[in-house]
Amino acid sequence: MNIETALKEAMSLDGAIGAAVVDYDSGMSLGSLGGGQGLDLELAAAGNTEVVRAKMRTLASLDMDDVIEDILITLG
Repeated sequence: MNIETALKEAMSLDGAIGAAVVDYDSGMSLGSLGGGQGLDLELAAAGNTEVVRAKMRTLASLDMDDVIEDILITLG
């Protein structure tokens, strides 16, 4: 699956307002769709990369040989 197809599939989810595919190492967006006024997907991509990195550090600290399946963040 290519990035454009993945973004279109993500945006087809009920309630989706933006989607981005992000490089884990740099935090840079490889592609995004949606967003708009009030939702800077470039900034969100970089910030949420930090969430994933924190979870990876936690797994390493716990000496767990596992992978992140998903992360859910709900905003009001």
